Amino acid sequence: MILHCSFVLQTNPDSKASQSILQKLSSYLELPVLFERPYITHVISVSLMNAGFFVPYIHLVALGRQVGFSEYKAAFLVSGAGITDIVGRIFSGWFTDLRYFRMIHVLTAWAILLGVSIMLIPLSTLAGSYNVVMVSSLLYGFCSGALTALPFAFVPQIVGLGRVLGALGLLQMIESGAGLFGTPLSGYLQDITGTYTVSFVVAGSFLLLSSLALASQPHFFSRTDPPPPEPRPLR
Repeated sequence: MILHCSFVLQTNPDSKASQSILQKLSSYLELPVLFERPYITHVISVSLMNAGFFVPYIHLVALGRQVGFSEYKAAFLVSGAGITDIVGRIFSGWFTDLRYFRMIHVLTAWAILLGVSIMLIPLSTLAGSYNVVMVSSLLYGFCSGALTALPFAFVPQIVGLGRVLGALGLLQMIESGAGLFGTPLSGYLQDITGTYTVSFVVAGSFLLLSSLALASQPHFFSRTDPPPPEPRPLR
């Protein structure tokens, strides 16, 4: 009996220390937000965005080469998209700050436009004109730049400023996995079909699905933002 009590006394401090570490880890990562509908809906939406977002940047040169453009011209498609990406970021920040529309509505609109622009890239190759493909690439770059910052800027409206750092960390950790899934899937589809058309259409579909997920957010159809989340009590 004495030995048993001594054993309990020796192990309890370790158990309490482990529990304390787990509690701190949960606090830093804001794991409880994973059980809140607005946050987990946003995570699903951003993960779907990431699954299709990078596909053109990875496969656009290969698509250009496949339809007969020179290596230089194919590579310049990505360069053009990169230039309009910068313009899109500036425009999106300026337009969102005007507050004509709620941020979630702006985010949804850009997700739809980006999904459509990705689908247009392989369809534009049917015209057989380099200029047409370049225009579709420029449109993709602009829409991708416009969308880039908004998913993260929307997080404080969901969880509040007090939990935004941990919530952002969790979001980036989860959506990165979806990004790793999208481009190999598009390469696999190209291997099966022999063209990049299905790959780009599927990538664009991920963006359209993400807009549907955003539309399922509470108060999405309201013209005004819902009340901010109540601040978390101090520990």
